[in-house]
Amino acid sequence: MIETAYLTEKQVLKIIPQEVHETTQGILQILDSEYGSQRNKYEDAGG
Repeated sequence: MIETAYLTEKQVLKIIPQEVHETTQGILQILDSEYGSQRNKYEDAGG
């Protein structure tokens, strides 16, 4: 399982299929724009 919560971690996504990579990158863009890229993925409500 790959765990990622920020768009800056997108280099981890290079090992997965292209379609999954694109979808995940889109989701991470939404999370970063709505909740901020400095959020705590375990404590805050975003991510």
